Amino acid sequence: MKLILNCDQDEGESFLLAVEARTGKMRWQTSRASSIGRYTTPITWRRGAQEEVVVCGSLRVAGYELRTGKENWTANVLTSVAVAPVIGDGLKHGTVWTCKYAPMAP
Repeated sequence: MKLILNCDQDEGESFLLAVEARTGKMRWQTSRASSIGRYTTPITWRRGAQEEVVVCGSLRVAGYELRTGKENWTANVLTSVAVAPVIGDGLKHGTVWTCKYAPMAP
């Protein structure tokens, strides 16, 4: 089991980090250079056989391969995303800083 940490920074390099939950051993680290400090919780999402980590951030929502940390996709938004996305019934949903509902395409 992996623990996923969103380490978006206002200053310095932002990154996503996966460590083994029992041992703390680092599994992968992926740069999120275009992201600045946000306080969202990464969530996992299974699409068919692929398991992804979905993370909200500065002006975008991104999906990363859970096994390797490789960025698979990104969805640009018009403002900063404020909370972790919600996944249900095959869809991802998120809210933005203005607190307006913003559905995202699957």
